[in-house]
Amino acid sequence: VRAHVVTFPNVPRIEWNHSDTQFLENMLSTGKPVIIRGAPSDHWPAYRYWSYPYFLGLIGRETVIKVWNSKKPVIYRTSEEFTWPGVSKQYEYVSLKFERFYSILRKTDQYDYHYFTIDINDKDSVFSFLSNDTNPIDLIPASGMNDMDQLLWMGSPGVTSQCHYDFSQNLYLQYRGKKQFILVPPYDMNILRPFPKAHPHGRRSQNNFTQMTEQDASRLAKAGVVEANLVRGDVLYIPSMWAHHVSNVDGSISLNMWWRTPSQLAMLSNFETAFVEPRSSSLAINFARSTLATIFQFINKEIHVWMKQHYLIRYHSIFQTDLKSEESKLMEKECLQPIQKLNEKLLQRSNDEVKKFKLTWSMIDDGVKELHLGDYVDSIVYNNVEPPHNLYFVKYCFQL
Repeated sequence: VRAHVVTFPNVPRIEWNHSDTQFLENMLSTGKPVIIRGAPSDHWPAYRYWSYPYFLGLIGRETVIKVWNSKKPVIYRTSEEFTWPGVSKQYEYVSLKFERFYSILRKTDQYDYHYFTIDINDKDSVFSFLSNDTNPIDLIPASGMNDMDQLLWMGSPGVTSQCHYDFSQNLYLQYRGKKQFILVPPYDMNILRPFPKAHPHGRRSQNNFTQMTEQDASRLAKAGVVEANLVRGDVLYIPSMWAHHVSNVDGSISLNMWWRTPSQLAMLSNFETAFVEPRSSSLAINFARSTLATIFQFINKEIHVWMKQHYLIRYHSIFQTDLKSEESKLMEKECLQPIQKLNEKLLQRSNDEVKKFKLTWSMIDDGVKELHLGDYVDSIVYNNVEPPHNLYFVKYCFQL
């Protein structure tokens, strides 16, 4: 089973240097994906024991788990928080006894696709005992241990997670079966083409990486897109904000470890809470427009030029497929009004937001600033304007 028929340049493979105390730090500092062999995790009980029969013997045949079930191999994991015209889930959650789940994955003539994930750090999880089989401090910097998740992944052959990016740093450990990754760098928005962050498919690419020609692949490879094919014992480093399209070649068991550094947590706090105001349309819009104008002046970008490009990349195709024109008339009228002077309270809030943005902007590496800025603008929109009108804000507020 291959998710795509074309290939990309391979992610480099390196051996863990056990005599170099700075090996981990130096590897992470490159900010590029790499596959590691001979990592300390090779000596964990997880590497030795993890398999479906091992899990079955420990949790029992009757234990019920919730599994993603889909008729299509590519799963767009959908946010429960947002609704959007024309968007429905491509999967459902089904409850299965673990023995049944195991038997499904062993079939070669299946017509459904199944995927299961759970945080083994969660003490209430039926799989929490698996945290005794790992030792994350072997692989993760001490600064990231206070905000770290360990997610177990199990799935059927061919099941695919649509290309998406995560804020956290990521190490992906392959224990059983094979997996394929297409990895997309965060600095070319025309290649990534993410959905708006307020969309149910936020943080996911609008591009179909399962149907590409050789010409497509050549163009993407020149833009830095690479491929990683994981086998048992491989550890893949996925830097923060690098998008990844993930496919099971066969029945697979994997573990990924996400962590965030203190500086990342500060960034997350500042950017994710942008402009939390009551959604009283004209007031919120006025507040957001005024503050954005100040922010774009600070980063020395022409706001209308940038917003037009942002709209074309993230929003334009959605306007063509998902939305009805009559729904936008009220928002268009609101957004085309002149920016009003803010009252004293909102002016102070705006000034505070700008200060917070300036501090956060200085923490971000240049290569990922554009992607973070796009997410920040989208955060402003969905924190202030009710869906689906938050989409019209981007189009009409900047007269695109």
